[in-house]
Amino acid sequence: MDTRQLRYFAAVAREGSISRAAARLGIAQPAVSRRIADLEAEAGVPLLLRHGRGVQITEAGTDLLARAESIADELAEAERELAARRSAPGGMAAIGMTHAMAATLGPRLVRAFRARHPDVLVRVMEGFGVYLREQLTRGAIHAALMYDPPRSKDFRVEPVGRQDMHLVGRAGAVPLRDGSIPFSALADLPFVLPRPDHVLRQHLDRITRQQGWALRVVVEAESASTMRALILDQGVFSILPYPTIRPDVDAGLIGAARIEKPVLESPLALVTAPWMPLSAPARHLIATARRELLALMREGHWPVSAHDTAPRRAKRTAS
Repeated sequence: MDTRQLRYFAAVAREGSISRAAARLGIAQPAVSRRIADLEAEAGVPLLLRHGRGVQITEAGTDLLARAESIADELAEAERELAARRSAPGGMAAIGMTHAMAATLGPRLVRAFRARHPDVLVRVMEGFGVYLREQLTRGAIHAALMYDPPRSKDFRVEPVGRQDMHLVGRAGAVPLRDGSIPFSALADLPFVLPRPDHVLRQHLDRITRQQGWALRVVVEAESASTMRALILDQGVFSILPYPTIRPDVDAGLIGAARIEKPVLESPLALVTAPWMPLSAPARHLIATARRELLALMREGHWPVSAHDTAPRRAKRTAS
């Protein structure tokens, strides 16, 4: 099978007619028919049933169509990637990070990088750890700064800091007034948290099982912006690294209390894929991200302990 066969097959299946598909593709009808016949011969089963009004897809054809469209989507994405690279004379360098990190670190990183590589297209992608790992695996980004570093031979993880986890909720909420709170005091609070397969959620569930109770999760969400909206609108609580909600704390919208007994630590790491070849601009973008993040820590703009100087205090987790 080749991509042209699959593209022609998908067009015929969608149009329900070889002639209409040929017209849409701008290809002569005999050429389309020949490609479909070759594809069916390779598959060993009929993919389309011909009739007077056009064609009807078979069960085997339906299964193949889903795969063909997925391949077509991947090819389209690859074409967009190549077009982006062509549009920037110096190539492209891409990094992923959380939404809050992008707002704080992103402008500083781009400014420092473009000072040396003005012709390179810089891509900053935002999301939680699961999304960033997917983008690394796909090769859409060269590196990611994330709070939940993957434990896998497919990734190289460089720890750069650790962040205490905080209980967060509406500003002025009673549990947040003392600035710190024991983990056991979370038992009766309503929470918005990630799905059970998220690293943070798994760690929280493990602690509560050991203590003989369970967190009251009323909403599950993956997006930091969704969590923020629910905290403000519904009065629910969440558990996040402080930098994630610092802008809202500074604005007086959200309050935070450091969780103790046990202290929950979230490791911050710079993650790359060893199998991915890195251009000189990509390597420089990663080095610049490392340098600018550590500078933010030293200056107090990003309240996280640098990995090489901070003492360890307790069991750690990731968000």
